[in-house]
Formats: sequence, structure tokens, C-alpha cells
Amino acid sequence: MGHEMMIENRNHPATIAAITASSVILVFGLFSHIVIVRLDGPATGRPVAPDALRVLPLEIGDWKGEDVVMDEAIVRAAGTDAHVSRRYSRKGGTESVEIFVACNFSACTRVIHRPEVCYPSSGWTTLENRQVELPLGDGTKLPCSLFRFSRGSLEGTDATVLHYYIADGQPYGNLSVIGPRYWRLAGRVAYVARVLINTSNWGLSPDSAETIVSDFAVDSAPPLAQLFEALVAERQSGDLRDTSKGK
Repeated sequence: MGHEMMIENRNHPATIAAITASSVILVFGLFSHIVIVRLDGPATGRPVAPDALRVLPLEIGDWKGEDVVMDEAIVRAAGTDAHVSRRYSRKGGTESVEIFVACNFSACTRVIHRPEVCYPSSGWTTLENRQVELPLGDGTKLPCSLFRFSRGSLEGTDATVLHYYIADGQPYGNLSVIGPRYWRLAGRVAYVARVLINTSNWGLSPDSAETIVSDFAVDSAPPLAQLFEALVAERQSGDLRDTSKGK
């Protein structure tokens, strides 16, 4: 059955990428091999709407996006305050990526999923795992973890995954950096988010797949940063309004 599906979709790389991405989301939502970063500071601000991240633009540079509907059971299992799942493509659809962004503003204990653990637990074999820093237009660099996974010998079952965390506006490539920082700060943090970008390696060399996910990460980093800045400002202004009402 799986082999027939691969043959049927041989001329549809975007379809194969979507299948790969669905597996990614399942891994992140349902597997228990996670790290729990305990942040003891009290949560502040009003709740964030579950669809708050959907204001992420559907057009980012030369990428065109469309929403990917997630099963409600998976959404509940993921345990996030808000999330967005999208497929973006460029060059007439010949290059496409899936992005999954999720954030927590309210939980004192943040559940952090790690691709290096979750993927192998879901039957993927790790072919590559390394840290990269992508130069952004403002002169800063975006630290990320870059993975290449395989799920068998069939063509199209490899995936290239780029992943990073955002905590209070600061990007982190892995938990070895983010964890100690928040222990030192006694857990006082407004939000933690994770960004996962993946593409199927169907018809692509590993270098080409890496270029595609890296290009999208660089293009999407500014609008993502603006999105979270706006959410934080909105929640803080809500707190001020609530305080003034109480006087």
C-alpha cells in the first residue's frame, strides 16, 4: 500500500512533502519522549487565542502559503496555547516546505519536544544532526538544529528538518542553551515557542533540501519575530487596562 502510494505521487513532490509533514506533526503531538523545562515564574497576561499565530502572512517573500488542517486530537495532545501549521511553496510549487509553529504563554511548565528524540522514537533513522547559524538581513544570525531523517529505502521517505526555539524574542538552536538560561532567571519568561520547518527529500540532493529549508527559515524569521512582539505587546496592554479598571 505504501509503495503504491509513492508510485502514484511520484510526480507530486508537494503531496509527498505534505505526507512527511503529517508524520512530523504526529511525532510532535503524541510521543512522550520530551524534555520538560520548568519555569517557576508566574504566568502573566491574558490568555492567547488558539488561532493567534494564524496572522502569520500567507505570502512571505516569494513563498505562497496555505493552511494545513490538524486533527483536533493531535492539537490537544500537543498541549500548546496557540499554533499554526502551513505549507509554503515557491517556483511554481517545485519547492515546498511545511512549517509548524507552536507557543506557550500561560503554562508554568513548558513541554519541549526534541526532534532528535521524537523522530527516532517514531521509526525514523537519524542521518544527520548538526547546529547551523543562518545569517539574517539585519546582520544577526539565526541558530538552528538541522536534521536529516530517513524512514526506509523507498524513494521520497527522507526528510530534512530545521528546528529552533524562541524564548522572549531570543532564538535558540537547542535546549542545552535555553534551559540553563531560564534556571538562572528563576523562570521569569513571557513565552516559549518552537519552530519546525521540513521538506521531503524527494528528487533533491541533501544540499538542495538544506538550502530550501534554510531559505524559508531566513525569510520567515522576521515576520515570526514581529508576530510574537505584537502578541506580547497586546497581552501587556491588556494587563494595563485590567489594572486601570481595578483602581
